[in-house]
Amino acid sequence: MIENAKQKDLLVYHMDLCEFTGKFDACVAIFDVLNYMDKEYLEKFFYCVKNVLNDGGYFLFDINTFYGFDEIAQGTLSVEDDKHFVVLNSIFQNNIMNTKIDLFYKNGDLYKRDIGNIIQYFYCDDYFDKIGVLKPFRKLPINLYGEEADKTLIIMKN
Repeated sequence: MIENAKQKDLLVYHMDLCEFTGKFDACVAIFDVLNYMDKEYLEKFFYCVKNVLNDGGYFLFDINTFYGFDEIAQGTLSVEDDKHFVVLNSIFQNNIMNTKIDLFYKNGDLYKRDIGNIIQYFYCDDYFDKIGVLKPFRKLPINLYGEEADKTLIIMKN
């Protein structure tokens, strides 16, 4: 994505946010970015966000709700096409989602297999208020897959 953006003459960076020295009116971390951070890293990350926000700047992010993890994301999913077959098996226990990934891809007449694992963490939406680095501004429930909110969009202010 970085290379595609550079080809369109866009100014982009690929670096650790904590090493960035610029200032912005807003920062965005969408599609579960914060769910991939454990508590220790998450709190450090909030200080890094604060450092790149102008006074009065906003941080917009989304998180999965308990319902999103427990009822929507948990379970087994498989997808295939002519060249690939992938199986995701997700188990949600003790507020941690552990997803095992098995990817099979065609290599000549045979299939090769790659395996991986993804860990995500559940956080109540008020957890971010308690970190105390940024001030809560607005919280919006998002229903992508059902009657109940499976995500929460959160806006915090510097």
